[in-house]
Amino acid sequence: MYKAILMMLFLLPGVLLASPAEPDIGNIVACNVYWHDYQYTRLNASEAAKFVITFATNQRVDVALIDSISVNGPEGYSHTFQIQPFSLHNLSGYVDEVANNVTWFQSYDAHGFLANGTYTIALKYKSGKTSIRSRTLNYSDELLTHYKQAQPTFVPYGQLARRQINSITLEWDLIPKIDAYYSARLMQHDPTDPASAIVPIMFDNIFTVDSAINNGLNRYQAVVPNHLDPHTMYVWFTEILDSNRLDQINIAIFQPAQFFWFSDR
Repeated sequence: MYKAILMMLFLLPGVLLASPAEPDIGNIVACNVYWHDYQYTRLNASEAAKFVITFATNQRVDVALIDSISVNGPEGYSHTFQIQPFSLHNLSGYVDEVANNVTWFQSYDAHGFLANGTYTIALKYKSGKTSIRSRTLNYSDELLTHYKQAQPTFVPYGQLARRQINSITLEWDLIPKIDAYYSARLMQHDPTDPASAIVPIMFDNIFTVDSAINNGLNRYQAVVPNHLDPHTMYVWFTEILDSNRLDQINIAIFQPAQFFWFSDR
């Protein structure tokens, strides 16, 4: 049942530009991930690595045109994206968001945290066209250490009165003594259709291309704008990051998922 919550990870925005048939990489992520609910995936520990590419286009991408997406890093590190739909079981592939008209790739490395250094992601099309982006990982364990020492609480959780349905605010505790960026996602929870949780019905999008913008900095709540269904169970979680720029994220912490539903009264 709870595997559905993990299919929701992780919608990350790209910079949308004019769309060629074979668009270049728009932005990349190469970061470490601490995944609280790792046991519901094929990961064998909380610590993993994550890579993402978005495309420099305002249209969905024909993934059949892609030959390969590869990662190279320090000390001979290499990783390969799979050209397949992303799922909880493979943890590598593409998400084709029809509603948002966007395609992006993500891939996890289950072998643990990455070493600091420069990581280069190369996108190669079958035509021979190649697009390359790099970023330098500069991970420090300061944020994760503070997180492990904290005992956060979350609201809402559990059964709610039906009168609250149009006034839901997601709230969480901040990690004490350290600045961080927080982003919340809310999904419908349908245990019969885990894939339905891939795309959130609410995404508190904090990501920016401007380092001077502090979207999400020490944010402790997100208002749900949607009209919710009183007969549906919902699940939400907060992601904690050390940056709100995709190519500057060094650590992402996926906090425990929270469920809520409404009484009949």
